[in-house]
Amino acid sequence: MRRLLIFSVVAFAAATQGAVIEEIRVPSPSMGKDIPACVVLPDKYAADPGMAFSTVYVVHGAGGNYRTYATEELKFLADRHEFLFVCADGGKTSWWFDSPIDPSYRYETHVTKELVPWIDAHYRVIRDRAHRAIMGGSMGGHGACWLGFRHKELFGAIGSIYGGMNLWNFPNSWDIAKRLGPRDEFPERWREHSVVTEAMKLKNGDVNLIMAVGTSDFFLSANRELHNILTSNKVAHTYIEIRTAEEKTSGHSGEFNAMVKPIITAFFDNYFKNGEAQIATAVTPFVTRYASKVTKAAHGTTPAPEIKVPAPWRVVEGDEAKTGLNVREYYFTIEAPGRGLAAPRVELVWPGVAVKTVYGAKNMVRDGDRVLFTPTATKPPTGFTTGWSEGAIRICVFHNVEGVQHGLYRDRPYPAAEVRAQNNWLFAARELFRRAGLAETNATEGAFVRLFGFESNFPNGHVDAPPHFHVMLMWNAWKENNVGHYRLDGKGRITENAFLVCGNVPGYPRTGYFPQQLGETTHYNAPSGKTLFTLEMLRDGTGLVFRRPGVPGEYLLGSSEPVSSVCVSFREDGTRPWRELARVSADDDSLEGVLTIRTTVDGQCSVETVRYNPDTGERIKP
Repeated sequence: MRRLLIFSVVAFAAATQGAVIEEIRVPSPSMGKDIPACVVLPDKYAADPGMAFSTVYVVHGAGGNYRTYATEELKFLADRHEFLFVCADGGKTSWWFDSPIDPSYRYETHVTKELVPWIDAHYRVIRDRAHRAIMGGSMGGHGACWLGFRHKELFGAIGSIYGGMNLWNFPNSWDIAKRLGPRDEFPERWREHSVVTEAMKLKNGDVNLIMAVGTSDFFLSANRELHNILTSNKVAHTYIEIRTAEEKTSGHSGEFNAMVKPIITAFFDNYFKNGEAQIATAVTPFVTRYASKVTKAAHGTTPAPEIKVPAPWRVVEGDEAKTGLNVREYYFTIEAPGRGLAAPRVELVWPGVAVKTVYGAKNMVRDGDRVLFTPTATKPPTGFTTGWSEGAIRICVFHNVEGVQHGLYRDRPYPAAEVRAQNNWLFAARELFRRAGLAETNATEGAFVRLFGFESNFPNGHVDAPPHFHVMLMWNAWKENNVGHYRLDGKGRITENAFLVCGNVPGYPRTGYFPQQLGETTHYNAPSGKTLFTLEMLRDGTGLVFRRPGVPGEYLLGSSEPVSSVCVSFREDGTRPWRELARVSADDDSLEGVLTIRTTVDGQCSVETVRYNPDTGERIKP
């Protein structure tokens, strides 16, 4: 057996605190080589040597590889559900079938006849279909369905995120023609290798399938086609179609992928435990939704209020992204069949609870314990951020409140140290970029430096975990981005950079994640292709070294105790000692809506106060 621990610093830290990622190489007689994969082991794998585990195989999208999904997020999900993830490699654009024209692409055989048996032989897994599932996104969504439909003896449950279900629609894209030959010459081959064709062979009960797609996705029609085929043939399945106000959360994006993965893994968990996944009603575009948020005058634990709406309206329950209660607010979503319906009048009854106000609503009237209003939002306005611009620098502070955790933070202790540290890193980074001369757009080729924190209490689907802060360089309205995710440990120190490239960023071969480990350097490239600056992570996780190519000197953003403060230092070259320029700390009182930033230079402390609405994060101008 050949096993190699990757991300050694992260894996070592996780051995006592959470899931571990291992890299393996699996012999492939069908392709005459060893093929890598990542295995994500939950913390309980080491803690309970007598326990065998369910397994979820993860197949990546076009241009990706076996490391694409091997992230901290997957580690969180492994610990939450206590099953293994196996992240397979599909040769970038294999489409997860055996190519009839290229014998070097036999990835269906690899997964089903080489990888699964190898995992079964080398890990403590339950070796039956009732405890084995497969999932993937984009090409991987097609692959999960292709492999799951054709190998029902192996995989009991299947999950697809915006899968490319019909290859016929894309004759010149993603190397499909290299795997099947030109579509015009081999039309039957193209039809036979599409999931929508394979689905016609299914009978009800053959598969436990969940599939999700956004209404702005270029694979939307193909997903609807598969859904309609299964529905016509009375094959039970779960189909989720998501429409949001922002393209990035309803399109073919990393945000959508992150939003849906926890839903799919929860589906698998239910299947593994109960033997059959609950089949939900398909969400169609022919539903009108409205939402509001009701804040409490005093924070505290309370029962939920009663919401009264006229038929056929109903409150959407069971999805914390749509309806939920916490110490500071109650938010809810109502829906009715039909498109473009006018919002109804809502009556909220909350005995013993003083309502502060209602957001996402109009025409509010108070009547004792009752509050009457008309909702106006299309999703609950639970976002709690404060943002502003300073030339080429964009700041976004995500306010975190203990007792309001959602998503992957719900069942975990409140990350108080990481919350404090990320604000210190954030505003020290602002100080660095100011001093380095990148606060003006003429110095950044029109791009913007975005400095963002992380959120633990945003329930509308964005899973911003594990704790981290962002250093980004982007342009073209978020469509072309260099996105650094600097992960933090329990002491606020940096553990890695889950570096994400979106769109056409010069110098990078594709959209996707490029994980960077401690000691490595990340290049932030401008629209021209020029590297605008680099950030090197110190090997001990205590800081980042900033350099501008062609500009003398380098800056250090660092601290051995980042929960307390973070320093900005400078030196002329690598032979000189660091000289401290400024020490920065930031305190965010999210209950009162006051952010206090202290910057100490030469012993003199200056204080900057930012006030904001503690219910919405909207900045209050002095």
